[in-house]
Amino acid sequence: MKPSRIYTFNSVDADYFRFLNACLAPLADTTVSISAIQEQEYRIASRSRGLAKLGLRLRMYVNYPLKACTIAVFAPANSVLIASSSAFYLPFLIALVGAIRGYQTIHLVYDLYPDALEVAGVSKPGGAMTRLLGFIARLTPRLCDSSVYLGQVLRLHAEHRWSRSRLSDAIHIGVDADAFREPLEPQNGRDVTFHYGGQLGYMHDGDTLSHCVRHGIASANEGRARFNFMVSGSGAEMLRVRLANLPVEICDALPAKEWRGRIRDFQVGLVSLSPGGATVCIPSKTYAMMAGGLAILAICPLWSDLADLVLSNDAGWVINNSPYHSLGELQGDEYSVRSRQLRPISEIKSEFATTVAQIVSGGDGLAPKRVNARAAAITKYGLSSTAAAWRRHLECMQARAEGS
Repeated sequence: MKPSRIYTFNSVDADYFRFLNACLAPLADTTVSISAIQEQEYRIASRSRGLAKLGLRLRMYVNYPLKACTIAVFAPANSVLIASSSAFYLPFLIALVGAIRGYQTIHLVYDLYPDALEVAGVSKPGGAMTRLLGFIARLTPRLCDSSVYLGQVLRLHAEHRWSRSRLSDAIHIGVDADAFREPLEPQNGRDVTFHYGGQLGYMHDGDTLSHCVRHGIASANEGRARFNFMVSGSGAEMLRVRLANLPVEICDALPAKEWRGRIRDFQVGLVSLSPGGATVCIPSKTYAMMAGGLAILAICPLWSDLADLVLSNDAGWVINNSPYHSLGELQGDEYSVRSRQLRPISEIKSEFATTVAQIVSGGDGLAPKRVNARAAAITKYGLSSTAAAWRRHLECMQARAEGS
């Protein structure tokens, strides 16, 4: 039976959240999205300090969860509640409401906690904060009717470390490929511009990225490799310092519409994830860059969902920053150590420089990889395919409910 309403909860009203709601719109009589703040407003506010920063925290982690829970309590019968982990404890609260009121609830795992805080260095494995958040991480999947992850590796990691839901699935975050209607821009002469856009946070291995770019510039022939960054987040200022006095363009992240207009100037999208970050999230900007016709150069573990996204679609190149090549090599008593271990930086930056040189020389198939990236964004990660994945998931969840 079709839900009367689907409610979606995410703290930031970003492009990927609006795309999710577009996918869900045909699947219910009504869809309602609830968020705390617009994406560009959040980027500006997150750079503030003092009382302004405190106000942002209160808005996102107090006001928004209270509003979300109030709306959930008074939702009509036959509603489905989908809460993302952007406010890490909200799925737990929504699951409680769902259990009491008889709604179906879905935990949408955009980021995994407390793992994200451990990777960021805020919490230590086995520490008090990890134990507290770990309790929530174990209980939430058991309370929810289902959990949806952004990739199979993320799902397997979460279930291995914490617990399983009654139903779990991996659904790509996807992209509105129709927002990128312009034809691919041909390569500008002999130059190739490598572009990094969006968040550069604790998960994104900014330290390794800065080393790679410095080495790539030093090794590039005749200045034909250009680098552009439109970034926000904890690593943005670090990048400015590390790459000072180099021919690199670094500016603040742009609103989505402006950014889509600018990426016609670029040919390769840069993406990075630390090994620990690869067990926590996948950068949504990757799909948008693919939709815009950029081939992807990803610095990430070869065993990650991000690497699979790039390589399975022949949409770019992967620089492995993990000493391991497959998920099977991580298994065992030392899993948590292996999954966060970093390959020697000298090897990573050397491979990065070699790959950049091959790309700008025209010997590594840039043009077909750009075409493949765009095609995959349309056919595999666009509106119709992503909506179909969500339809199958909701139907499976409904069938389980009727059979129980």
